[in-house]
Order: sequence, then C-alpha cells, then structure tokens
Amino acid sequence: MLRVFRRKRTQYVFDVHSDQTVYVADPKPFLPERTSERGRLPSRLTTTAFHQTAAELVAEQPEKAWQTIEYRSGTKGVYRRQALALLVWTWDGKEECAVQERLIASRSLKDPKDIKYSLAYDAEKRHSLHRLVVRQMHRYWVERSIEDGKSELGMAQYQVRSWQALEHHLAMTMMALAFCLKQRIANKHQRPLLSCADIRDILCHLLPSKITDKEAILAMIQKRHKRRAADIQRWKRLSASG
Repeated sequence: MLRVFRRKRTQYVFDVHSDQTVYVADPKPFLPERTSERGRLPSRLTTTAFHQTAAELVAEQPEKAWQTIEYRSGTKGVYRRQALALLVWTWDGKEECAVQERLIASRSLKDPKDIKYSLAYDAEKRHSLHRLVVRQMHRYWVERSIEDGKSELGMAQYQVRSWQALEHHLAMTMMALAFCLKQRIANKHQRPLLSCADIRDILCHLLPSKITDKEAILAMIQKRHKRRAADIQRWKRLSASG
C-alpha cells in the first residue's frame, strides 16, 4: 500500500517503527558491476550510502530542534507534544530510486522517551510542523469512530457466515456513522457536545415502532426463532450431505 501511495505521489502520513531505515542523502541505488565472467549478471540493486535508523537520527538532533505543538483540544484541555521534522530518503531495496520524505518525530511532554515516528510525503515542505503533527495524531479520531461504531451502532454485533454479509453489515454501520457525523456538524454551534449515543437515543424515542403490545413482541420473537431453527436445520442437512 505504501509503495502505491509513493508511486502516485499521494499525500500521506504513515506511522513507522523506531528501527525504520532512513538516509540523510539520496542513496542512489545502482546495479553492481560484474566481478567475474562466471555466474549470473548482478540483478539486485545496492547502495553504498550511509544509513541509520529513525531513532538514531532523531537522537542526534539538538534539544532546541524540538518545538511544542498544540495538536488537539478536548474536554480536558489542550493536548501538546514536542515534535520535529527532518528531510530524509527511504529505500525499500527494490525500487530503482529512493523516495524523499519527511520524518516526523513527536514525544510526550511527560515522558520524553515516548517517541512516535512517522513518514510523510511532503518533500517540498508545503505543510507546517503543526499540520504534520495534527495528521500524525489523527489515529485518535479513527479509534474513536470505531469505538462509537461498536458501542453505539452495533458494528461488532453480527452473526453472519459469508464475507458478503459482513461487508453489508459494515457498510450499513459506516452509513450510520456518516449520518451521526453529519448531524454533529450541523448542530455543532447549538449542541457542541452532541454524541452518537445522544443521536441514537433521540431516534429511538422519535421513530415510530411497530411493537405496541405484548402480543406483538411475542409474535416477533416467535418469528425470529422460527428463522433460526430453519437455519440450524439447513446447516445440519448440509453437514450430513458433506
């Protein structure tokens, strides 16, 4: 996936491990010359450029290179991290040329050893360090969306036996998440604390219900049990025939 983004020159910010290999100058990969008349021709690219890990390069930077960045506001106040961005080259050992990227390193104010590393396709430095750190920390919003989907919209509440059914379920959950997001944006000034749980409760109260009495509930349950029993018998027959 990362290789596809690099080829298309798509803007991205990807988290990487501290041992990610980086170059401070273009490594200029090349095919080594043939040293013997015997054997196959060299086909694997190589480089003689100096390389180091992302952690080693960041550790070499002076303390004054770190800047304090405010990247998000929350109910507990403003969140800050110290960060720096370095121009580097990366090479996967296969492509004919290296890729020029920016290495983003951000660390916690409470624990300077807690460092997060990312690579961004921003060789032209069109984005500020603040913007890069905001993108680096966007993982919070992804995880928050998944949490809302599971806890409020039933993302993890499925019983299916095919990939197609699972995809349909997830697609419906994504549509529900998009609806909730649209409502939160539309009401951000009047109701800034509106949540998915609030929207779900409002819909449960306002939408008409077909269940109005005890008999209707029992009929719905009996119908559901009938479908489940038929499904169990069908799979028993398939197992016996197989």
